[in-house]
Amino acid sequence: MHRSATCPLYATLCALSLASELRAQETPRSASSLAGGLGVARATFATGESTRSATGLTAIARFQYRKLVLDLEFHPYNLSSPVVVERFSAVYALAGLQLGHRTYLTPAIGLQFRRWTGSQRRVAADNGLALGATLGTRLPLGQGATVSPELAVRAALIEVHGSVVDHLKLVTTRLLTVRLILARGL
Repeated sequence: MHRSATCPLYATLCALSLASELRAQETPRSASSLAGGLGVARATFATGESTRSATGLTAIARFQYRKLVLDLEFHPYNLSSPVVVERFSAVYALAGLQLGHRTYLTPAIGLQFRRWTGSQRRVAADNGLALGATLGTRLPLGQGATVSPELAVRAALIEVHGSVVDHLKLVTTRLLTVRLILARGL
């Protein structure tokens, strides 16, 4: 982007940030909140060197008490295996601690629950360890409500093949989501 175009953009972002910060100081924060949102995600299923990706809509439900964040993230679209005829949809249940307030980072840990379909599926449902991180910025709307654009990254373990001696082969999923969250203090 040309420098002359970035100066007005930067000035506008600074003005919006200052106005948002002043507005946030007017409204007392609640210790807990409920939130929900929608996003677009790019998911990747990896088995060793083979991968397959899919893009779809996601939904999230969140409860937050002070810095503790509990997320339920729904991925209703199917992600296909790169090696056999099976696919799954997933729900992530994650808990994390939010670092920062207006702009925040939330590392999280939890489980990914999967529902499998396809002619070569081995199980109907299973789950695995999930890790995640969310980066967002909170913008006040007034009366205790906020809107937050977020970027979230998730990774989940499906299974492990081999051994440390024979080279581990991990079967994993990765997810990158851009979403918008609406929250209201309780």
